[in-house]
Amino acid sequence: MSTGLRCFPEQSCYVRSQLDLEIVSFPLCPVGSVEIAGGLPAKMPAWMLRGFYSVDDVAKAIPDPLMFSLTNHGIILISKFLEVWDDFSGLASQDARVVPARKAVDPFIARILVWKGLVAFRHSALAHAYETKDGRPVGPWYLLATHAAPTYHAEVILLLHLVNLSTAAILAAFYKEYRDLGPVLKPDLPNPDAGPGISTGDQIAAVQRQLTAEVDARLRAIGVQANPVFAEFRDATHPTRARDGR
Repeated sequence: MSTGLRCFPEQSCYVRSQLDLEIVSFPLCPVGSVEIAGGLPAKMPAWMLRGFYSVDDVAKAIPDPLMFSLTNHGIILISKFLEVWDDFSGLASQDARVVPARKAVDPFIARILVWKGLVAFRHSALAHAYETKDGRPVGPWYLLATHAAPTYHAEVILLLHLVNLSTAAILAAFYKEYRDLGPVLKPDLPNPDAGPGISTGDQIAAVQRQLTAEVDARLRAIGVQANPVFAEFRDATHPTRARDGR
């Protein structure tokens, strides 16, 4: 469940419950705002790394298509960190500790930034519909083929480690602010239930059949009958069917 965390110009931070019934606010300095923005996303790389290291050999334990998706999500998390890093850098004129802290972790950041097209890959291929900033269609292949964005899962895992370590180092340099933000970074909220969604895998097929039957009837009503594209997309999700010709 999202906490609905928002940072406002008046430098107060609000943590909202699911029903917006409880609001807790307290003064928040600019560095504190960036620490929240950095501290919360850092939890996600940590969880992803924990998942990778929960098996002996992640390359053997996770099928390639799923690894591809995890790798792409890792790139999104790394890009999110770089956005926060730029915001943190912008505070140099407000806090004398910013520049020394940045210089201390520069080896981590420099290693991440060897991928000159990482953020562009995130923007064009992962977060948006294969478009450039000015709306022109673009595929993901060029950035990968020219080594502008990482392609191997081992490299993405390394970069996630560097994000985790960079965040820890900066929060250590601003430890008092980080400690004071404990209630925001670790909200005491219950685990969410499924809400309007399903919660177990054995529920997927029934819901999918029901919705597919409804859409099929609507397609037939507008003249769309059996078409090879349906088999193409079905086989793309079931590789054994495509391999066996079923």
